[in-house]
Amino acid sequence: MTGQLHKTTLKRKHSNSPTRKMARTENDAPATTIPVTIQTTAADDDDMFAQFMQDIVGTGVPLPPPPLVAQTVPATPPPVTATKPANPFAGRVKALRGNFGTGAHDVAHFQPTQHKVHHGVWGKRKKVKEWVGLARDSINNDDEFVVDSKPGQNGGYNYLVYMDGETVGYLSGSSVTPGTKPPAKHIEVYLDNKGNTVSAFPSSPNIF
Repeated sequence: MTGQLHKTTLKRKHSNSPTRKMARTENDAPATTIPVTIQTTAADDDDMFAQFMQDIVGTGVPLPPPPLVAQTVPATPPPVTATKPANPFAGRVKALRGNFGTGAHDVAHFQPTQHKVHHGVWGKRKKVKEWVGLARDSINNDDEFVVDSKPGQNGGYNYLVYMDGETVGYLSGSSVTPGTKPPAKHIEVYLDNKGNTVSAFPSSPNIF
């Protein structure tokens, strides 16, 4: 008996199983990332910084500088104010006499001398009365240009008045090195017991 070999083609069966379909769908779906918020405390930050420092100590990398710490700067104290000189003639100084600058004692301060230990010489004759007038006003007003004072004879008073940086003359006398003319920026004024300006001449704090 002769027969033909039948070739049977097996068809692939499709599965209708929902479980299989679901499994394939879940496996093929992309992964979903859920953000997570991590809260740290100040102590945690300190621990992390300490661990970071420990990790790099052996690497030879220079350590970062320590964090700056706020410092309290003390307030600058106010400048110390010098004791104001005594001024018993404040508001009581008489006006300059009309011939001031031409009297015998006044003219003596137009030339240097070695006959006195300390001596002041005016720089400009025409400015003498103006300069002494300013010094007189400072004494009468008791302002800050009166830098020193001391009692004189018979109830009079001596004053040293700073001329606000202006050179009114130079120093002379045996205490000064010959040939030198140290500048004078002060005027020494002597008042009698009635407030009259008896004499005035260029001076300096170191000889007052």
